[in-house]
Amino acid sequence: MLLQLFSSAFLFHLIMKQYYPREYTSFLIFLTEYGIFAYSFIELNAKKMYRQIKNNSSVNSLVEQLKSSNNIEVVLNNQVINHLNKESVCSKLPFENTFIIYSESEPMTSRTNKIIIHNFSESTPKNVFEYKLCNYMFISTIVYLEVKSLMINYDLKLFCSGDNYFVADNKIDKYVISYLLKQQNNVNCNPEKCKYKLNIIDQNANMIELSEKDVLYLHKDNYEIIQVIGETCEKSSESEKEENEDSGSSVGSKDYEIVENDNN
Repeated sequence: MLLQLFSSAFLFHLIMKQYYPREYTSFLIFLTEYGIFAYSFIELNAKKMYRQIKNNSSVNSLVEQLKSSNNIEVVLNNQVINHLNKESVCSKLPFENTFIIYSESEPMTSRTNKIIIHNFSESTPKNVFEYKLCNYMFISTIVYLEVKSLMINYDLKLFCSGDNYFVADNKIDKYVISYLLKQQNNVNCNPEKCKYKLNIIDQNANMIELSEKDVLYLHKDNYEIIQVIGETCEKSSESEKEENEDSGSSVGSKDYEIVENDNN
């Protein structure tokens, strides 16, 4: 069909150019002027319609509702158990949750920024949904998960399919790692029991290794690792507690070492 149409148009062009050159030239000039006029008319009306839609309060209200509707995921046991928005999160948030993820899309880049908020409650400041993006991204992040004395590796991406977790103040701990393993690799592990090594090649090609006892804090220009050096998990008797209190020590205390890496 298209080939026949093209052939007919080409044949018409040859005939008109050969036998009616003056009339054909005038016809082409007319088509050009008409095309410019039609394009200008459509452009002006399109801009007018855009301004009317943009200034329409009903449309703006609908857009705001679409932006804020159900863009908060409530995570528990590696699963998203509910979708809420900023207006309803305080009233409808389940009492038991591991953390929430607030998502905000960037239409121009097709990127969705993911803000991880731990221990969200009614007392959480309202500006917790305000965020700044990190000025860096890791080259590689690989998890080596211990399964029956074997170490199985999985790619774990903090920027995956447009989802961007490189947001300042995001805290990447064993609960977030377990959630991402489930979402990206369909691997279900208990964050309270799993053992893993997280190998990172950062933006400066530094090689970093973390375990399930470490917490990775993402800041705007650098990242920070809090390493648990010593941890006492065993329960003590009442007499031992009294001895510890008398000696000024505390059972179950943790020592931390802070390691910072500047983006220089």
